Amino acid sequence: MVTITRPLDATATAILGKMFVEILSGNLTDATLEQVRDLPKEEMPQPFRDLAKQAGGSSITGDKLTRAMIIELRGLCEELLDPNYPPDN
Repeated sequence: MVTITRPLDATATAILGKMFVEILSGNLTDATLEQVRDLPKEEMPQPFRDLAKQAGGSSITGDKLTRAMIIELRGLCEELLDPNYPPDN
């Protein structure tokens, strides 16, 4: 199971929350992506860091990026529910 080791700060929570709402609404906007790009991702706990890097660093935009992020969130949710994740190495 994925464990979140520390909370997001208020700014990151607001921006990522807006990103999640837009993704689930089917319209991830350029304005929100610009805010995501400006976040200090190395300070974020996982899995937020990877999601922010993927969205903010993508060369695709619009519907294609929104769909890609929905697929990424679906996979993350499946991992979060799997008691055997992450696998022991």
